[in-house]
Amino acid sequence: QAEAMKVANKGALTAEFFPYHAQSILELRRHKSLVLVDIGGMVQPEKHPILEACSHYLIISAKTEEIDKWHEFCRDRGNLSTVAVIHSSLETCEEVNQSQPYLEMTCGAWLMGQPRAVPDELLKRVRSLFLKRT
Repeated sequence: QAEAMKVANKGALTAEFFPYHAQSILELRRHKSLVLVDIGGMVQPEKHPILEACSHYLIISAKTEEIDKWHEFCRDRGNLSTVAVIHSSLETCEEVNQSQPYLEMTCGAWLMGQPRAVPDELLKRVRSLFLKRT
């Protein structure tokens, strides 16, 4: 029922949607040391104002073939720094694939309605961003 209601009440995006939210992100960044933004699961050019309001990006995807598209969108076109790439798995695992130049992990299972702790290696990487600021 919840999904049916969501689909039935979903509005169309307006030209102001992403610029409006980009301004909100910038305002939050003036007051908070960390602002996390989820821009959804699709690379879309109209999301570029959101990228301009951010400094770093993190990819979480079960689709390996989509990773390069996200790097091009966020790093190459958005000029953002990569924090990490998380290859999401339905299997229970937590494996570091590489540490440099950014953290890359295979991690799972992250399932809707089933909370899972954020991996320690990812927390360390995010915390390191704060140390670089001071």
